[in-house]
Amino acid sequence: MGASLLRRTTRKVVLTEAGERYLVVVRRVLGELAQADREARGDTTALAGALTVTAPLSFGARHVRPIVGEHLARYPEVHASSCSSIAW
Repeated sequence: MGASLLRRTTRKVVLTEAGERYLVVVRRVLGELAQADREARGDTTALAGALTVTAPLSFGARHVRPIVGEHLARYPEVHASSCSSIAW
């Protein structure tokens, strides 16, 4: 591939910038493949439409964003938007 996707230290493994970009594309492609499988089986009950999430900034970045990313990969017809707030 020619790009490093992971950065390893003695304590953790994290995605590089290239790895994060690659992950976004792979999740989208896998979602599209799953959609193609559903359509081939005649299962047209897949989710579609808008998803809006409101969460405090730090909570959204840490907990909500990964879950929504997986959801969007699984259901490519869903489009998400977010509204973050700063907790006082």
